[in-house]
Amino acid sequence: MVSPHGFAGIHAILYALFDADERLDRQAMRRQVELCLAAGVHGIGALGLATEVAKLSEAERRTVMEWMAEDTAGRVPLFFTIFGASVAEQTAQVRQAEAVGADWVILQPPPVGSYGAAEYIQFFGRVAGATHLPTGIQNAPAFLGRGLTADEISRLVRDHSNIRVLKAEGAAVEIERVIAATGGSVPVLNGRGGLEVIDNLRAGCAGLILPTSSTMRSSPTIASAPATRPGRNRPTPASCPPRASRCSPSRVWCATESECLPCGLASRSTIAHRR
Repeated sequence: MVSPHGFAGIHAILYALFDADERLDRQAMRRQVELCLAAGVHGIGALGLATEVAKLSEAERRTVMEWMAEDTAGRVPLFFTIFGASVAEQTAQVRQAEAVGADWVILQPPPVGSYGAAEYIQFFGRVAGATHLPTGIQNAPAFLGRGLTADEISRLVRDHSNIRVLKAEGAAVEIERVIAATGGSVPVLNGRGGLEVIDNLRAGCAGLILPTSSTMRSSPTIASAPATRPGRNRPTPASCPPRASRCSPSRVWCATESECLPCGLASRSTIAHRR
């Protein structure tokens, strides 16, 4: 089981990589794990926005879970984002994560309807209460169209003890407010493709969850200082990962079209974009 300190550091969230027939590419997915491990990541996950979870079938999501568990083999903590429109659907995917040996899970809000905070808090609480795994939520209103405020997150954490981490997708100033509202009681891992890495650490983030391409560029200085807090061992600006530049024709755009994969491996939305 992952301790609060175990959430710290740089975690990779993997892309879903497909072959020319648009089937999940076994060798490419294994190579992606190897590259992340070689880069020294503190954890590996899949089935998030980078993995295009909403575009995968249930069978594909299960396959990704099984492959990632096999390829990481317990070398770093393993986590999965749980996607589904109902408590029953998400609980079933949590059971699959448990079965393959995941260390923790992240819950996305149901991708249907638009409800008040009380409904989402109840939803997350019911799914989290159905597992022994440490659980987090992905709070990404700008990307998912629904989310919770800092005060609502504080209420969620207070009411449901199994929710032990927050996967955020916001500016560093917003994350600082969330950390203040929760009193630092829950580790926060920010995403946003690696924007504002230094500011996130200074705001109090335990670490970051980055897509593979950003993880490859994260410097050893960042990776070796997972517990940075304001005023303590601040990384220098020189250690910030470089901003992505437009790629040469030999490289491939990833799903966000803001970064590239220099290895030439393509995600499903990359294939669609290139067509």
